[in-house]
Amino acid sequence: MTHATEPDQPKPSQEATSAPKPAKPPADATDDALLASPERFDRADRMMMAGLMILGAVLLLPNLGDRCLWQDEAECALVAKGVLRTGLPIAWDGRCFVTGAYGVELNDSFLWAWTPWAMHYLAALGMLILGPTSLGARLPFALLGCVSIGLTYLVARRLLRDRWASCLSAVLLLTSVQYMLLMRQCRYYAILPVAALLAIWGYADLPRRRGTIVLILGMVLLFHANYVTFACVAVGMAAHAAIWRRRRDTWLRLILAALVTAALTLPWFFGMGLHHALGTSQTVGYQHQTAGHSFLKLLFVMNQFVCPAVVALALAAAAILGRLRVRGAYALVLCMAVPVMILIPVFLWAGPRYLVHMLPLGSIVVAAALREIYLRNDVAGNIGAVVAGVTNLLPAVACALFPAAVGANQLDGDYATGPATLRQAMLKSEWAGYVNELRQPFYGPNEAITRALSDSADPNAVVYAPYGQLPIMFHTGRPCAGMLKPDSRRRPGWDRLPDYLFDPDLADWYVIRPAWKPKEGYQALIHRWQQRAQRSGRRLTVHPLQVTDIGWGNRPLLRYHYFESPGPSGTRDVSLIESTRINAPATSSRNVPSGG
Repeated sequence: MTHATEPDQPKPSQEATSAPKPAKPPADATDDALLASPERFDRADRMMMAGLMILGAVLLLPNLGDRCLWQDEAECALVAKGVLRTGLPIAWDGRCFVTGAYGVELNDSFLWAWTPWAMHYLAALGMLILGPTSLGARLPFALLGCVSIGLTYLVARRLLRDRWASCLSAVLLLTSVQYMLLMRQCRYYAILPVAALLAIWGYADLPRRRGTIVLILGMVLLFHANYVTFACVAVGMAAHAAIWRRRRDTWLRLILAALVTAALTLPWFFGMGLHHALGTSQTVGYQHQTAGHSFLKLLFVMNQFVCPAVVALALAAAAILGRLRVRGAYALVLCMAVPVMILIPVFLWAGPRYLVHMLPLGSIVVAAALREIYLRNDVAGNIGAVVAGVTNLLPAVACALFPAAVGANQLDGDYATGPATLRQAMLKSEWAGYVNELRQPFYGPNEAITRALSDSADPNAVVYAPYGQLPIMFHTGRPCAGMLKPDSRRRPGWDRLPDYLFDPDLADWYVIRPAWKPKEGYQALIHRWQQRAQRSGRRLTVHPLQVTDIGWGNRPLLRYHYFESPGPSGTRDVSLIESTRINAPATSSRNVPSGG
């Protein structure tokens, strides 16, 4: 969308005398006309793009392998080990069984079917080069995160036709700690913005042949990264094309891209049996919140991380008053946002990791809005850019309008509301924690548990944990007990699986995590273990670990993320319980008292 004074036309005072002004399109120009004649991408643009990606590497790569993979990351990396072993994402290697939902994610042949496979092959590539480590698993995704910064500049340059706003788009994205955390994960999150930006650039380049090829590449990659995001982008593009791009040659190329994309994705979709699970948790994941509750939270997610509500409302008011035409970047991002607001609450949770592809688009919209201000007053535009980059004031404006109780109750404490949010948003204080993460080592529950087991447990020892089993299997190679329910034996061939997968009491080591209590409680559980140990001539020995338990390890959501080591607490510390034969030496002298 452009104003009567086009944002791609610099002020005379800012214009280099040797460079001609970009041509101003007619007031009634369609998006086809605007997108079909992009500005020349010259050497200065290439240098800018390279510099932004290098800056992204400086902010994304340091200390990348320091922390253990947390549960979701370890799931991806363990399945990636199956790729290295067999060429396919197989979740069972004869010792470790990879599942977080009692095997629902797998078909009867142990082939991973819950989520697409792109992330597993990407993680496998990293571990093939650097070994099965945290760094090897995460590095390919972090490098994609660097690429996404450059692609944000490239797409913004195409849509906004302005170097200042395009650079600002990428810089605003770099100032988002939430985006940085997501890009440092061994998970599909980094694939989504890269694939979506490629698809959008290809779509903008239609009806050219290269645009068709890039569009197909982006959409196929998006499908194999996340089904729901793929659907959101596909629906958004179709809506935009129906309203703003009606030229016959554009639609012919768009239909061709859709047919080729379908040919490259639908066989996989039906071959994996996903059409039978469509609309169920087996398709995309769990769904614990109601759609209404999730939609409310999603509004705050969009405000906090994508486009501040105050910016969106100001643009809407300008459009209603006739001061702004809804086209170009504004129209395209609007069409991308509507399917997100509809599909995400139905199929997934309201969280930034499921709409990470929208964060670069949001930064483009904010930069475009600031460019509108800059054209009228360059000082005000520069001040607005600084406010958007170094403070959280823009999203805090909307949050301040709601009572504090809304954040605590309706938003489950995930987002603060009330007037106090304005005072807390004067600076992006999360950057202090993020810089510390890039410089300092981290020691949390996963690190303590995996190091203790690697040092003390027999390589063939079986471990039971109420949570965090997948990091244990990835970092120690020890199998975990209780990964399946007894009725899973009914599945074809699964009756031949080892008994410890169905019975946690067959473990040799037990992990006590105060933040993750089993349904029966630890007292009853330890009492049962003690009775079994007495009947089998064994004893239970406690190994206390001097570290406070936390809900998750390296979870990439700002509210739950620990930038610093939690340290010991004395009351919520993690412990290991070792089961050994009475005549065998124990590695600790502290026995579990009878009765737990």
